[in-house]
Amino acid sequence: MNGNLFIKIKMNKKSIITKRIVISLLIGFTFLAFACSEKNNSPAVIVGSQSYSSIREAVDSACSGDTIFLKLGTYTGDDNKNISWNGNEKHLTFMRLPDADYAIIDCEGNGSGFFFANEGNNRDDVIDGITIKNSGDNVSNYNAGIYCFYSHVTVRNCKILNSGWAGIYCEHANPLVENSEFLNNKVGILITRYSVPTIRLNIFKESEYECISILEYGNAYIIDNLLIRNERGVSCYGASAYLVNNTITENSDWGFRVQNGEPVTLTNNIIWNNGNDLRIFNNYYQISYNCISDTIDDPNGYHYANFNLNPLFVDTEDDNFQLTEDSPCINNGTTELPSEIQLPEFDLAGNNRISGISIDIGAYEYQFGERSRNSVYPQSSLFETSRTNLSGH
Repeated sequence: MNGNLFIKIKMNKKSIITKRIVISLLIGFTFLAFACSEKNNSPAVIVGSQSYSSIREAVDSACSGDTIFLKLGTYTGDDNKNISWNGNEKHLTFMRLPDADYAIIDCEGNGSGFFFANEGNNRDDVIDGITIKNSGDNVSNYNAGIYCFYSHVTVRNCKILNSGWAGIYCEHANPLVENSEFLNNKVGILITRYSVPTIRLNIFKESEYECISILEYGNAYIIDNLLIRNERGVSCYGASAYLVNNTITENSDWGFRVQNGEPVTLTNNIIWNNGNDLRIFNNYYQISYNCISDTIDDPNGYHYANFNLNPLFVDTEDDNFQLTEDSPCINNGTTELPSEIQLPEFDLAGNNRISGISIDIGAYEYQFGERSRNSVYPQSSLFETSRTNLSGH
């Protein structure tokens, strides 16, 4: 055999073996990368200049006052849910990165997104701009999108979706919940046992049961919210509530229901075109300056300056429940509210809360110039000032 040919054959064999080794290494690295991504396929979590592989790792490493930033993407797995920290040791803020359109915590049908349980968490613990979905339906295991027990956190600009039980659960808890959206939860917010949350500037839609359920000596300040196309609106059982400047409409069963509770106050609300607007049993209440399509039969309480004229929304089919220029709700509310109530500076659309000569009724303020106060009250013979004792209706 020619010597040159023998050398060439040996070199070809060596080249083939080298290529096989390179291909094998590439396949191995690809498999390892895939395996790692299967084990933890969530985006990184940023605290200061540090990057962490999970939310729990970031929380454990963070110091009081830190902001934990979530990158664009969806966070799954045990280290990215049931998130908690000791509020007696540190207070944290959760946000998504400024350039991230969304950051989702997906509980995958089990557990909670955040779990706060009697550890000193207060309004300095903030969850801002995070989406939480698919929390579990196991009540005995405390499943909720955000679970608050003796905790008083701040929740703002969040979306809470598809909760198997409650979007937010409050027990002995006074969280601030604002500028958030609740969609397709079994119950939007469940409040019980001496909790007094403030719930303002939120949208509730497509709840399987109640948007807001208040039980067993709970209370709530419910201000400037939109509750549309749910099974039920707000319920109080053995509890009390203040409802101010809400729009509650197109809910299948009822808009507001109260039974066997402490006094409730409804002021400046639109409660319109629900299965039943009001269902009141064995309860004392004060209802004033509301637009309500139902009659109030034999009320067990005080009602004044309510009327039943069509609120004239802009476009209900397009979910636009702002007021048209001819709405009787414009300038017909009152600012004479209980001292506990602090109206937001802006309405649900982000416009000035008072634009005309007086506050409007409902969650949205008409913004296109002042107009004289509508004289709607004399037109409504169904809603005269009265106090009447009753067993319910």
